[in-house]
Order: sequence, then structure tokens, then C-alpha cells
Amino acid sequence: MGSADETFAFSVKTDSWDHYAKYRPSYPESMWLAWLDYHQGPLETIMDVGTGGGVGAAGLLAVARARGKQVKRVYLSDPNDDNLSAAKKNFTAERFPGVEFLFHRGPAEELFPDIPLHSVDMLISCASIHWMDVETAMDTFADTLRPGGTFGAVVYPQPTVKGDDQVAEALGAVFEQRRRFQDKSDAANVMESIRARAYRNLSIGLDYVPFRSDRWTFVHRRTANLPKDGKWPLRDSTWSHYGEPKSAVAEGEDYEKVEEDENYIRKGYTVDQLKEFFQTLGYEPFVMDGMLWETEAFRQFEATVKSKGSFDLVWPVATALGRAK
Repeated sequence: MGSADETFAFSVKTDSWDHYAKYRPSYPESMWLAWLDYHQGPLETIMDVGTGGGVGAAGLLAVARARGKQVKRVYLSDPNDDNLSAAKKNFTAERFPGVEFLFHRGPAEELFPDIPLHSVDMLISCASIHWMDVETAMDTFADTLRPGGTFGAVVYPQPTVKGDDQVAEALGAVFEQRRRFQDKSDAANVMESIRARAYRNLSIGLDYVPFRSDRWTFVHRRTANLPKDGKWPLRDSTWSHYGEPKSAVAEGEDYEKVEEDENYIRKGYTVDQLKEFFQTLGYEPFVMDGMLWETEAFRQFEATVKSKGSFDLVWPVATALGRAK
């Protein structure tokens, strides 16, 4: 990885994206259908920012094609070379006939080169917008989309355990331990790091994403699978450690709260599966070399689960849709 890549906190080696897709929740068809129902007008051009290996764009293309919509051009951007290499490997003429793919290495806050302003039909950000300077990014997205074009974002932060407070608390302690390892890697700039900003953002789902009324309309927000207290996992400890984010939810926006979305629940989950999932959070050295599994927090979690058998893992999930003016 080059020095420029080190600015950006999330990077997956090209060959690890198959593993990533296997052990992460997949974006459900129902989400893409809801986004397509929301969308108005043509759908000839799509942009996926912070694309990673292109998981989001691939899902949207598949469902759009099943609906008889022929997307002609897809723009994919990511600040990391390894991520883009994986995306280039996945998007070929053989897999997606009739679709032109254009790639750009760069942050989402910057305009995609050589694209006319206000020309893209739909722009998506899948599990990536929390890394961005969101106010700058949202202005860029509004400049990119045609009038009436759709912006869609989705995130699913740290999972928790459904129906067992003891196991859920033990798992929360493991995530806290992971954060302590991350703080060491961020060294003296912990509070100002991109990672700290991402943690602050994710502590309120997508409520920090601003849809300025002069640039966006028909905003729809949705959350699902939140714990009974309505807090996102690790919210309180995140606020005390990194600071509290500012909510951007505005009067007049449509806000849907869903108690349970089974697409983001895995029943009968095992410790071994959880270890694989932890790898996908960034293939961090302290996970890959097993250091996290040797901590007291993980040993306590493992002992708690052993006495109960498997557990049901649930990811809280948030989506946000907006229509460019």
C-alpha cells in the first residue's frame, strides 16, 4: 500500500474481498427494490462512492436488471488501490454485458473526473459514508446528481446479540478491546483520526448525514434492529471516548423505524463465525495474528457463549435516501 493510502482507514487486500462478502451480511434484494421504487426518472448512470470491492454496485445492478432496467454506465470510486483492483476484477463485460465501467482512485469528497455536473441518475454509498467528511461529500453528491436523481446510503455498524443481555454485554466488551488496539495504531492523533470520526458517526446510524433543504428533497430515513433502549451499540462509550456527533435529522423528513429486519440477523451463530466476521472489519493485524482472541475480554465472551451454545447475532442497520433538487 502506498503512502497515500495510509490516509484512509479502511482497506481490504484485493484477494480478501471474497472472504469479506462471505462473512458480512449481504445487502438484501428488498433494500434495492425499495430504492428503485423511490427513484424517479431514467436509470442509465450509477455512481458508487467508497465502492470497496463493488459489493453495493453489483447488488443494485443485479436487481435493476431483473426489473428490466438497463444501466449503461457505472462510475466506481475509492481512495484505495487494493479496493479498486478488486472492483475492476469483479466488473467485466462478460458478467455485465452492455454496461460500461469507469474507475477513479480518490476520495468521495472530490468530483469524479470528466463527468458533467448534474448528470448521474443514482449515487450510492454502501458502508462507507461514515469515513467521509460528510458535509463536503453531500455537496459533491448534489453537484453530481441530475435534478431528481437519487442518493442512497446504508450502514450496519457493530452487531450485538439478540435476546441475551449477558452475551451482548460480553460481545460489547470485545468491541471495546478492539477499539483500544485501534487507538494504539492511531497514536497521538486518536481524537482527530478518520477512525474516530467514523466511530462518532456510526454511533447514531445515519442521522449525522445532512440533507440541506436547498439541495435535497423527499428525504427518507430508516433504522432497524436497534436495541430496546433505542441506542446504537457502543453509543455511550463512543460518546465518552470520541465525543458526540451532531444529528442532522430535520423537520419534515420521513423517518421509518423498524423493530426487526431479518435480513440482518444470523441465528445459531458460532464463535468461529464471529472470528471470521471480525477479520472483515479491516483485516487488522491484532485480529489476523490472533492477539484479540488472547485478551481477557474475548476469553470472557467465549466462556459465556460456551455455557449457552450458539447465539443470534443482529446488526442494527440504517438507510437514508434523498432526491437532488
